[in-house]
Amino acid sequence: MAYTMSSAIEQFNRMAEVKVNDEEVNTILASAYPEPRLPRNLRHLVSGGNSLMMGLTEEVRTAQLEEHPDYAKYLNTLEGVNDLKDNVLKSYDSFNQAYSRKNLDNTAWAVYNSICEVEDHGRRTRGNGMPSIIGERVNVKARSFKKACELIA
Repeated sequence: MAYTMSSAIEQFNRMAEVKVNDEEVNTILASAYPEPRLPRNLRHLVSGGNSLMMGLTEEVRTAQLEEHPDYAKYLNTLEGVNDLKDNVLKSYDSFNQAYSRKNLDNTAWAVYNSICEVEDHGRRTRGNGMPSIIGERVNVKARSFKKACELIA
């Protein structure tokens, strides 16, 4: 969905008016920071549908999964995603406390603002500040904006 400047401003104004509940906050976070998929070469150890794995007990499959070096990388990535979500929730809580008098607390805008805060200022950058205006960080902010707009529509 393409936004013109005026429609984007309208969306931001609407986001500042609409209160969101915890489930909606988590929906926006899940859109901004989706959980990584288990690597393809490990999926057969999780799903019991593979005929080669049918004879193995779940304990054996779990042990093989946990011993695989790609599984450790996957868990590290998953931990990073969960850390980002936690940082956003901390920023969201701080925002809600600071802006409760202005009636901006617990709004879709507060969630989006918290995501932008973490992406623009809370993550380490290498070199100049370009990562906050190009690349994956922009995609994170775009996904959260889009999901927030969907929820308040």
